[in-house]
Amino acid sequence: MSGVDVEMPVEVAGLRFRNPFVVGSGPARKTVEQLVAAEHAGWAGAALKLTMDPPPYINREPRYRWFARRGLHMFTSDRRLNIDEGLRLTERGRRRTRELILLANIAYSGPDGLEGWGRMAGRFRDAGAHAIELNLCCPNMSFNLDVTGRNKGGRPASGASVGQDVEGVARIVAAVRAAVDLPLFVKLTPEGGQIGAVARRAFEAGAACVAG
Repeated sequence: MSGVDVEMPVEVAGLRFRNPFVVGSGPARKTVEQLVAAEHAGWAGAALKLTMDPPPYINREPRYRWFARRGLHMFTSDRRLNIDEGLRLTERGRRRTRELILLANIAYSGPDGLEGWGRMAGRFRDAGAHAIELNLCCPNMSFNLDVTGRNKGGRPASGASVGQDVEGVARIVAAVRAAVDLPLFVKLTPEGGQIGAVARRAFEAGAACVAG
């Protein structure tokens, strides 16, 4: 069977994946060349690098440092895409791939709340995304501020801060469901100890799939 593609198709929320393997969102999904390589390697789908609107207050290229005296290797998290970068990646990804299912991994953290989530999802639908993946897991910027007591300025919640809020997740899913007719995937956080309850409410609000 060497050199012969083996099809193991699965259908999720009306989307036909050529096999059950999807590359998760991350640094290896932020260029169109990476998407082309994923399809060539046999992956059925890819969740694009997280797009945040507006970008988070910490958004740098990854930096690494070795602290020899302490024996520590430290690094910053990879930067998130801004809205223009995410839309451009989606459009180019659709043009350059044939079978790869593209999930737009998004998080809205601006002042427009639920309306902002819906608007953002609509822009990715128009750019050609096959599905929307709501990122309610990371980044943990606002969560870090919450747990250290430093979120004094009313900064909009994102990532784990909102992802552990059962009803907050349901409101976001429902708002995006009302705005777009694409399948909705929800990426959940394990923080807060309520992942089961959050998942159930996400399904009730219109999610097609949840993942931890």
